[in-house]
Amino acid sequence: MIKQLSKRFSAVICVVMILTISVMPVFAQNSYSINYAVTDDSNIFTSEQFADLCTSAEAAGKQAGFQVAVHTDDKNIDSSEMDTYYNKYHDSDSKYQPDGVMLVFDTKSNNRVILTYGKAEKYFDDARMDALKSTLKPALNSGDNYQAAKLYVAKVQEYVTAGVSGNGTYNNVVQTPTEKSNEPKILQSLKKFGWIGGIAGVIIAIIFVAVNVGRYKYNGKSGTYDLNKNSQITLLDSQDVFVSKHTTYTTIQSSSNNSSSGGSSSHGSSGSF
Repeated sequence: MIKQLSKRFSAVICVVMILTISVMPVFAQNSYSINYAVTDDSNIFTSEQFADLCTSAEAAGKQAGFQVAVHTDDKNIDSSEMDTYYNKYHDSDSKYQPDGVMLVFDTKSNNRVILTYGKAEKYFDDARMDALKSTLKPALNSGDNYQAAKLYVAKVQEYVTAGVSGNGTYNNVVQTPTEKSNEPKILQSLKKFGWIGGIAGVIIAIIFVAVNVGRYKYNGKSGTYDLNKNSQITLLDSQDVFVSKHTTYTTIQSSSNNSSSGGSSSHGSSGSF
């Protein structure tokens, strides 16, 4: 009887332990420094795989001079929103550095994305980014996310060793709103309209200011304009005008009247002068 009760009690304890373990929360693995960041929120890596990724990512980051990151979660983000969502995630979390590269696995949507930041961008032109994605594709298609992460870290080291591509295109690099807002507005305008247009605009502005300052620099200042020096009178026409005439008469007596007298005559006139 006692043995039967003991067996039943042991069975109950085993069931309770199994249920307890099954409902215990699973804590995400998380490790990072200025050289690397590995955050396994989806718990897709074993503890050994996680430790190995941290070691290889840290070595790659030290060699590169920027942070090498791997992140997993199950947010179920649509493929068209991956860039925007995880750029915001990267910028809002203090464990991530301004210069770095990050591989993201979304295990819910089965989407992945590779994002570059700061000085890391120059090592990932369009051709290299396409080659990197092609390298990871076989492992991803087979569901081996650990192997894909290892290949990603190795490829980062390969690109850093090869150096910056001198003739590459960088359509994959999209500037974020945060980066644009930190630039002076005049620099944003020059980038938008081109350096030639910007320089031409500056030259036109300087000429406009110089002309107007020269034209109006005496405006409103008393005693700065010499009238005697800067004005003159020119006589365009002249003529004489006859105004009036006066005549005086004196009567002279004839000799027949047996008298004599002396007289004189005078004329008065007025004219223009």
